[in-house]
Parts: sequence; C-alpha cells; structure tokens
Amino acid sequence: MLNYYSIMPIPSQLLNEPKASISFQQAVAFTRQLVETLSDNDLGFKGGQCFRLNAFGHIGFAASSSDTVSDAITFFLNIFVLLILLL
Repeated sequence: MLNYYSIMPIPSQLLNEPKASISFQQAVAFTRQLVETLSDNDLGFKGGQCFRLNAFGHIGFAASSSDTVSDAITFFLNIFVLLILLL
C-alpha cells in the first residue's frame, strides 16, 4: 500500500492542526502529485470541482462577477495572456 504522507508537499504536522492553512502553491503541488500517483483519469476534474473561484483572490472574484461562463473564461484567458506578456 502506498504511503500518501510520503508524497505530499505538505508538512505532516499541519494535517493534525485544525486551523492550519496551506498556500495555493502547496495545494496545486499536492493536487498534481495526487493526479500523478493515482490512476484515476477524472481525478483532476473531480478535485477541481472543490476549488471555488474565491480561492484565486481578486481575479477569482472578478471572474465570478461575469454574466456568463463564457465571459469568465474569456476573462481568465485575458489575464493569462497578460501575465505571460509581463513575464
């Protein structure tokens, strides 16, 4: 049996702390590692359903203010292009 604690990018002491929080980067790293470790083709989709737009801060709030899903996707794509241009 696989020891999932050994592959997690989250310190094990945080797992027992009810008020602990992790960074967005840790959550993404954890999700990536889980998808790579488990053989469930839908795991990324299932996990993504647990994220709320407000997890993305002001950008998520702005996207949630969109009138349609299409508008929200367009907004995210525009932000992504802007970030790429700035890097």
